[in-house]
Amino acid sequence: MPDRDTVSWNTILDGYVKGGEMNLAFELFEKMPERNIVSWSTMIWGYSKDGDMEMAKLLFDRMPAKSLVPWTIIISGYAEKGMAKEAKRLYKQMEEVGLKPDDGTIISILAACAESGLLGLGTRVHASIKRNGFKCSTNVSNALVDMYAKCGSLDDAMSVFNGMTKKDVVSWNAMIHGLAMHSHGEQALELFSRMQGEGFEPDNYTFIGILCACTHAGFIDEGIRYFYSMERDYGILPQVEHYGCMIDLLGRGGRLKEAFRLVQNMPVEPNAIIWGTLLGACRTHNACGTC
Repeated sequence: MPDRDTVSWNTILDGYVKGGEMNLAFELFEKMPERNIVSWSTMIWGYSKDGDMEMAKLLFDRMPAKSLVPWTIIISGYAEKGMAKEAKRLYKQMEEVGLKPDDGTIISILAACAESGLLGLGTRVHASIKRNGFKCSTNVSNALVDMYAKCGSLDDAMSVFNGMTKKDVVSWNAMIHGLAMHSHGEQALELFSRMQGEGFEPDNYTFIGILCACTHAGFIDEGIRYFYSMERDYGILPQVEHYGCMIDLLGRGGRLKEAFRLVQNMPVEPNAIIWGTLLGACRTHNACGTC
């Protein structure tokens, strides 16, 4: 391969990594005449996304100088895999070497914590934010609300949410979804009323949370009203996810004929989840031959 400048090498490297060709990426990486922070970060990210944290950590340790970017990648990688001990240890090391996380680092790590349920690491990140006097942007606060809510720490989520000086629709959605997914349907609907009262327009993701809340609370008729209000009152066309919520809502309530009729009249093609939800409801209510 003829000699190229580092930018060109990195471009090819990025292509291999994004294409999942990690063996080719590693061969190229080893041949590079000069590597920079982008080269190392690309490889660490690739192995992290590939689930090979051993190789990601090996390259991270070999890296001659580390900025916030590779620290964020490796910590988020461990967090996404649910490897709490390693993620917390590395976050502590990052602080010890004098690096203070910025918005991007905090959001990335909190998102990983939210998806894998690592409340301990998420709490540690929040503590370091307070300790360093970090001024939270709306995006960082949203990430905290989402992390606490998905990890089931609803009081902490609500505390962050209520303390926000500036909320957006993402803030409301994170809190509504958190309450709904942990079977606090009534509180989720109350929060939705508060959202409307404060002048925020719901979006299609808001209504997934609302329909989920109605399902967990057993509010079938309310759920139906919310579903049909989407397009009528807000101009939001229901997507397959909303129909899935409605099939679940009607199915759990034993209203199988209504659920089947809704499937038949859907303007979008029912997917495997829709059919699975309907069949599951039929089995639950011993109506496999009639639904």
